[in-house]
Amino acid sequence: PSSIEFPPFEYFVPGTTNATGLDVDIMNAIAQQLGIKFKFVNYKFESIIPSLQNGRFVIAMSSMSDTSAREKQVDFVDYFVDGEQMMVKVGNPSNITTLADLSGKPVALAVGDTDLTVQTAVDKQLAAAGKPPMKGLVLPGTPQDLLALDSGRAVATIIDAASGAYD
Repeated sequence: PSSIEFPPFEYFVPGTTNATGLDVDIMNAIAQQLGIKFKFVNYKFESIIPSLQNGRFVIAMSSMSDTSAREKQVDFVDYFVDGEQMMVKVGNPSNITTLADLSGKPVALAVGDTDLTVQTAVDKQLAAAGKPPMKGLVLPGTPQDLLALDSGRAVATIIDAASGAYD
């Protein structure tokens, strides 16, 4: 399984249901070396680990960050390192320049992603400064986060750096 909505790692070729991206290229190269066929199946990100645990799939490829919590559930082969970044609407109409500026404001976060870990860390910093937490707007994935940002439902989104640079 893969959450095929996370460019440049995995996404659909525009106008098709064909997966493409870095993860697709890597998995196809592995499959070729092993002499097997591999098919990307689009899954909700938060369902990927359970689908491995229940035996529905034996491998997943979805640019998932290796965290200690996830390591307790599945094994990882680490093949890239990414970080998080904050994105704001073009022109920065809410004047967001630091994490402290997110206090009390709606911030788009992807369910099941490390974005929620970032929210916890930011909210701790805000509480230590005597400020209210950000208002996490938890959405199904990166495309919905970006739409919330574009439409003004959120003043910012926390996103993996590689994906943010791609968008």
